[in-house]
Amino acid sequence: MYEVFALFKPEMPVTLKDVVVMAEAIAATTDSTVAQDKNTVVIANGDASITLALNEGPDVKTESNELFELFEVPCEGCISRLEFSGHDPDMVLFNDYSLLIQRLEKNKNVILFDPVEGALLEP
Repeated sequence: MYEVFALFKPEMPVTLKDVVVMAEAIAATTDSTVAQDKNTVVIANGDASITLALNEGPDVKTESNELFELFEVPCEGCISRLEFSGHDPDMVLFNDYSLLIQRLEKNKNVILFDPVEGALLEP
């Protein structure tokens, strides 16, 4: 339901701690909770959840270059990617999701890509 890639340009290093801080700031404005496990951060409310998985390294760079070639997404050279996924049939976490997207959209070094549609995420 919440399938999005947030691709980080090379000039913007991102850590899992950064993701946790962002998720906690958003959860503080809602009734959601935040948990961290290895390379993932989960925002949850009841049975609903949004998982944010941080992927880094050469594979991400290769895939970013492929996205650039296939879809003309300006992400060539990106080596970090935050992958959104989730289970939220009643849209309990829609506000959390919207706040995450709004926060990321403000940063010129973040590219939001919809892998289902194969296009940039439109605000």
